[in-house]
Amino acid sequence: MKGLFTLLLIFTTVQVVSANTWIEDFEEKHLDAWAVDKTSDRTTWQTKDGHIDVRIDPFPGLGPQNWKLEFIGFDFRAETLSVIVTILEVENAQVGILIGQYTDDTNIFRRTYKILHGTIWGPTDFRGQNPKVNYKNLKEIEIVFNQGNFEVMSEGKHLLEFDEPNLPHIDCLGIIAYASGQPAHFVLDDFIISGPSIPSKGGLDVQPESKTAVLWGELKQK
Repeated sequence: MKGLFTLLLIFTTVQVVSANTWIEDFEEKHLDAWAVDKTSDRTTWQTKDGHIDVRIDPFPGLGPQNWKLEFIGFDFRAETLSVIVTILEVENAQVGILIGQYTDDTNIFRRTYKILHGTIWGPTDFRGQNPKVNYKNLKEIEIVFNQGNFEVMSEGKHLLEFDEPNLPHIDCLGIIAYASGQPAHFVLDDFIISGPSIPSKGGLDVQPESKTAVLWGELKQK
């Protein structure tokens, strides 16, 4: 009976989580939910065939340079949240999800992790806390956040987990890429945000493993 109750609890909670999902499917021409980085003319962010297609021409003679697309679809302050992006193509770049907090002066880099498809760059305000990466060339990045705990997953598989006590909540999300030297290009599919404080937008075709992971993050705190 206890096992049945647990299954019913999981099923019910998963339905609640799935009802709080924002899906950016990049079907619309305009990036209304995103703040495009306009600090230079060396980047092209465009929607194409239901994807976001990005081309970068890095400044010559410099090291790795970052290029961001800041999510502004809604304001949020989340203690529990998951975010997923699918990577279709990457050339001469590291690309992934920016997640964390704004600073008081709205800086987007100092208190955010950059969880990329082949590495992780930590917040500059918390130096020396980069987690050890045991993956490369991911086709999907999923981050499950729960009150300072970050779990990185891909296609339903656990990759690594780390705690960041300086980030008990998050209020900043985005897409970020690093490139240097050669022209870079990448194509991303759906950007999916789920959690109790997230408004719904788009279809609800979210992987069951992802929903269960959010639930598990909540249950671990009980």
